[in-house]
Formats: sequence, C-alpha cells, structure tokens
Amino acid sequence: MTSKIRVLVTGATGFVGSCLVKRLKERKDLIIRSMSRTGGEEDPDIEFFNADLSETAKLEQAVRGVDVVYHLAGMLGKWGVPKETYYRINGQGTEDLLQACLRERLKQFIYLSSAGVLGPNIRNADESFPRNPSNVYEQTKAEAEVRVLEYHRRNGLPVTIIRPEFLYGPKDKHVLGLFQALKRRRFFLINQGESLLHPTYIDDLIEVLCRVLLDPAVNGRIYLVAGERSVSVREFTGMISHCLRSAPCELSVPASVALILAVASETVGRGTGIIPILTQSRVKFFSESRSYNTLLARRELGFRPLSLEQGIRKTIQWYEEQGYL
Repeated sequence: MTSKIRVLVTGATGFVGSCLVKRLKERKDLIIRSMSRTGGEEDPDIEFFNADLSETAKLEQAVRGVDVVYHLAGMLGKWGVPKETYYRINGQGTEDLLQACLRERLKQFIYLSSAGVLGPNIRNADESFPRNPSNVYEQTKAEAEVRVLEYHRRNGLPVTIIRPEFLYGPKDKHVLGLFQALKRRRFFLINQGESLLHPTYIDDLIEVLCRVLLDPAVNGRIYLVAGERSVSVREFTGMISHCLRSAPCELSVPASVALILAVASETVGRGTGIIPILTQSRVKFFSESRSYNTLLARRELGFRPLSLEQGIRKTIQWYEEQGYL
C-alpha cells in the first residue's frame, strides 16, 4: 500500500492558501497540514499548525515529516507597513523556512512568488527577463526567489517557483474595493486608462499549483501565470462596469495630478489613522504597464486560463452572494 504524501501549506487561511487547501482536499493520496498565524475552521481532514514565519522553532516543527511545502505566506503590498516587516516576512521568513526544510527529506518546495519581481512598464515579458523590482514588496519577493534558487543549487533542494500576476476572484478582498468603487461610480482613470494590466483568475493559479505537485520535470523551474491576455485599465474597468450593469468610468486625470492627490490623502491618513482611499502605490499600479507571456506554462503545464469576462462574472456573483456588492 502506497503511503500518503504529507503536504504543508503556509499562509493556508489566506486568499490563495484557502483555495489551494480546498482543492488539495479532493485528493485522497494527500495529508494536508495547514500553517497560518490565525488558525482555521475545524476540519478533521486537515492538520492545523499555528505559526508565524518569524518563529524559527515552530517552523522546524511545522515541516517535520513533510514531503512537500507550498510556501504561500507573505506580506502583500499594504499602505503603512514598515519596510522592515516586508524584509522580515518575505525575505528572512522564507530563508528560515528553507533552512528548516533542509533537515527533512523534502520531495518539493513550491514557492509562490510574484510576476512583479520583473518590475513595471514591461510588455510580453517571459521567464528570461531579468528581475527589476520597483517597490519593497517586489524587492523582497525577488530576494526570496534568489534564496530559493540558492538552496536548490547549493543544497539540492527540489524547488519550483510560480509567479502569478494581479490575482482576483471569489474570496478575494484585496481587489474588492475596485469592484465596489466602479459600482458606486467613485473611480477615475489615470492617463486615460491606457496602461496595461494582466488580471489572473484565482482558479487558474490553483490549477497550476496542483499540476506542478510532485512533477520531477518542474524541478528548478520558474513559471509565469497570468490571464488569457493583458488589457488596458480602461477595458478592464469597463468590462467590470458592464458586468455590474453600471456606466463605465470616463473621468481621467494625469498621473502627476493623481500623485498629488495621493500624497495629500496619505498625509491625512497618517494624521487621522484612517487608511487613505488613494495611495501612491495605487497610482503607480494603474499608470504602469505589466504584460506577460505565459507560453512556458501553457506548453509544459497545459495551462489554459479562463476568459477575462467569465472570471469577472464569477467574481461579481460571489461578491453579490456575500453582500459585498
């Protein structure tokens, strides 16, 4: 009788983590260990482990007896978070987890990175493009990638790196504000909305994460994962408005003006403790272009992303069912 594979998922209660755990539970050959800072819903089919990436001793316990690690935990880009926090969680936290894994006979370490490590204002970028991070989130994810690959090269750790771009979908709260703003017609374009985005539906990423599991052909590989095509901000927001049965946004301001408004909004936020609606990072996000070539994932993993309109409609349906829209 073949023994079951024990899989650890860090960040298991987050957006990606919760979706991945739900999918992995469908497999009868796996034992799932969920690691997070907050715990999770009681489930007899899951081993729960409460730990923070900064707790080295607990990391050693979390990986004990594990065959595969999905490292999804990390600090997303948020306003007001000190730079040191990103380096401690995304950088040093990954290093400490890798070090703990060396004590185990790990079959695979799957690291969830970000397409953002390639930087802004790129078009049709593929895995051969050099890392060129532009903010602390991207910098720390790029740093973590380097560490993962070093452990692969120096210690023979079997690793796979997945770089998704601009995730959205059911259960997501990170992009929810955009949908709400468009429904309430409280959104404006920057530079006529000509910059490119490459939205990626959550199920497409989960499919890739499942396909690389225990596949020896992906050892040492990096894969970009993005939606069916890149779109302009104008087209993307217009499609959301159309699916919401709302009028599309036509108001546009130059990026220079938007940055002035963002600085003012952040100043007020620091004085009042209220999270600003408009930030400099959001202005940059909607005024910089990012477009990716996913040919490698399509060719080697059979990646076939959902159409953008289908993804948007599924997301809106979930938001409405939950009372968010």
